[in-house]
Amino acid sequence: MINRDEIGLKEINQDVAREAFAQAERYLTDVIENKDRIDQRCFILLAGYLPVTLAVASGKPDLWGALAALLLTAGSVSLLLALRALPYPAVAVSPAAYMMEGIIDGDERALPIAQAALAHDAIEKIAIAVKSNRMKLRMLGFAIWCGALSIAALAAIRIYAAVS
Repeated sequence: MINRDEIGLKEINQDVAREAFAQAERYLTDVIENKDRIDQRCFILLAGYLPVTLAVASGKPDLWGALAALLLTAGSVSLLLALRALPYPAVAVSPAAYMMEGIIDGDERALPIAQAALAHDAIEKIAIAVKSNRMKLRMLGFAIWCGALSIAALAAIRIYAAVS
């Protein structure tokens, strides 16, 4: 892959540059839409975790009940952390990218060079968004495990009560 500085020195195919730029925008849009879906799952789980946590913790919890409340609290905190603001780049390109000397007043080579450079810049934007999504998914996964373990602890309470 050529670096950004070499783009201006190459003979850029306008159709390829346009397609690379369009694909970069689509890819980044997909990654950001995934972020929205992850956030939606986190909100749904959090809406379930909070009342259950309060219900379990407000009773007279024994050891297993306290463990379930602790796990649900940890899961809720994990979901809140997943919903916090992580860095996500904008999909659109600032008009300033086209207002540079040599681009706005350039010849027919200027637009393909600008599109190739912007497609190259999108690689870093995509990497930032993917990294943020991975962090959100780790937090969501941890919350799901906490919920599953709390269900096991609550089941242990039922089993213990039935046996005693």
